[in-house]
Amino acid sequence: MNELQVCGINFVIVDEISAVGHKILSDDEIKCAIKAVMPFFTVSSQWVAIFRILVDYHSFPADITAFHKRVSQLLHGTHLDYPLDYQSVQKPLAASSILQKKFDDWRQYHPQKGDRVFPRQKMIADRFLLALEAPESEA
Repeated sequence: MNELQVCGINFVIVDEISAVGHKILSDDEIKCAIKAVMPFFTVSSQWVAIFRILVDYHSFPADITAFHKRVSQLLHGTHLDYPLDYQSVQKPLAASSILQKKFDDWRQYHPQKGDRVFPRQKMIADRFLLALEAPESEA
């Protein structure tokens, strides 16, 4: 998916492969959705699920340092039980090849029996997507 802005109007170009469109959201809507999924975090490495959704569907930078800076600005002054830091995204990405792939690949992935990491990440990503689409996340 790509975003295009012409004369102040935002357009969403849907990737034909995934056939999924996502509306362009304000920073407040994204902030609200992040806060909505925070109660479901059990470890700080679950930030990679937020990373994956924002990078894949909302044009956030894929570079971890740039992502960290962008989200830190967005959440400035917000208390989180599991604050974002560079390692909370970098370590899980380095440790698991599926987490490096697009979320569309996550949807098709079947983890090995006993894998607790991927299901935990997928649950946050799914909840985050729902929070982004929920009417109460609209500013």
